[in-house]
Amino acid sequence: MTTNEVRVEYDGAPLPKLKDPVLVEGLSGVGNVGLLAAEQMAHALQGQRIGSLYSPYFTYSMSTIPGIESREGVAELLRDDLYAVPRHNLLLLVGPYQGSVPESFYHLAQKILDLCDRHGCRRLVALGGYGVGRVVEKPHVYAVASHPPVLQKAIGLGATEMRAGMVTGVSGLLLALARERDKEALCLLGETHGSYPDPKGAEATLGVLDRYLDIRVDARELQEKQKLLEEELRRGARAIRQIAEAKEEAQQEEEESKKDELRYIG
Repeated sequence: MTTNEVRVEYDGAPLPKLKDPVLVEGLSGVGNVGLLAAEQMAHALQGQRIGSLYSPYFTYSMSTIPGIESREGVAELLRDDLYAVPRHNLLLLVGPYQGSVPESFYHLAQKILDLCDRHGCRRLVALGGYGVGRVVEKPHVYAVASHPPVLQKAIGLGATEMRAGMVTGVSGLLLALARERDKEALCLLGETHGSYPDPKGAEATLGVLDRYLDIRVDARELQEKQKLLEEELRRGARAIRQIAEAKEEAQQEEEESKKDELRYIG
């Protein structure tokens, strides 16, 4: 790979025939909302992996140092995977990697649009998270689009217009770059705390996407993940309370000990 190349490698099997497919992008991001939603789609819709994307700028989270992943002791380059769902005429790009320097996000977005050209995709949907820094019981799903009619359709299906703000990373770039290539693009952003992977935000995002694509994705796995997350959060909250109570008790004992010393000295 050259320093600016994003490489697509197909798995070798004959590519399934798709008619006017829609590409759905779900990569890592705020609350991993987009990644969780796209993973659920690939699993629930029995997506067929047809290839992978590789980039010299794919690195582990919070790192700029490249590396490999060990799969049963065998080294593999970091990758995002491309799935096909012929029954629904969908292509799904799913993975934990975007880029590590600004230009690498542009390279990946352009390569995704090259994939759209190759497979005849005139429409694409990018999935992501809308961080609010708090726990959200009923997440809103915000929408930004390449064209006003696309936005209005999403709003009519339950999304909320994102009136101001920025959409960073590949999901945001796809909106503007898709318009330059005469494609329709929609970005759906599920409301999320933002500090941890959020299945509830992903489920809310899938709900709007289901209606937009006129499909039904079984979200029970996301619901189970949400239950496990809530239990972990409750355990964490209990642990914090116990630590605080132990500190308070130790402080009270120390104060009582000092009082006893003063009474003894007097």
